[in-house]
Amino acid sequence: MDSLQKILDEYIRPILNDHGGDIKLLSFENGVLTLKLQGQCLGCASSDFTTEFIERELKERVPEIKEILFDESVSEELLAMAREILRKKENHS
Repeated sequence: MDSLQKILDEYIRPILNDHGGDIKLLSFENGVLTLKLQGQCLGCASSDFTTEFIERELKERVPEIKEILFDESVSEELLAMAREILRKKENHS
C-alpha cells in the first residue's frame, strides 16, 4: 500500500491539488483499489474525466490493480457541519 500511496503523492495528488481537490486511498484488497475524491474534486462536473485519468495512471503503474472503485459517500463530519449550518439558519429566522 505504501507504493500506491507514493504513486498517488507523486503523480495524482499534485494535479488534483492544483484544482482544490485531493484523493484518499481507502483500501486495496484482492486487486480492487478503493479511493475517495475529496475537496473540489468531490461532486465536480469534470469528475468523470478525473476518475478516468486516475484509473489510467494507476493501472499503468500498478498492474496488480484489477478494478478501481470510487467511494462517493458523504462523510459524517461533512453531514454534521451541514446540520449545524442549517440549525444556525433556523435559529436566526
